Amino acid sequence: MQATPPAQDETTDRSPVRDDELLWRRILREQLKWSEDEQRWKISDGAFKDTRLSVYRAALTTVEWVMREAKPASNLGELSAQLIRSCGCLIEPDYVPGEPGHAEIAPPPTIQGRYIPGKCAKLMARVARLLLPLPELN
Repeated sequence: MQATPPAQDETTDRSPVRDDELLWRRILREQLKWSEDEQRWKISDGAFKDTRLSVYRAALTTVEWVMREAKPASNLGELSAQLIRSCGCLIEPDYVPGEPGHAEIAPPPTIQGRYIPGKCAKLMARVARLLLPLPELN
């Protein structure tokens, strides 16, 4: 069954991302690790280390649409815009026809090398909430 695209409005997609918005990032299976101590899956900070991070504004799209072309066993990590900004990263609306709610996380403008800082990647990995069920390891 194919996912139905959510309605897309260019003006809304280009509007500034508010601090109270939730953002979703696709997380690949290889970016997840099992924590024996906590008995749960955790996201590796590698999922948030890049020059720019592609995300979706939760209020403007659906899980089904974002995951329609995801690799098997992928998941979605959910973060607040406020948390992302708390470590200096920028969130830029990125209007892409056919991709409702697309946005990008960019490193602070003062960062040399222009990568998301390691401390930010670790914070995002620690705080992101996985939205889809995962198998438990026993």
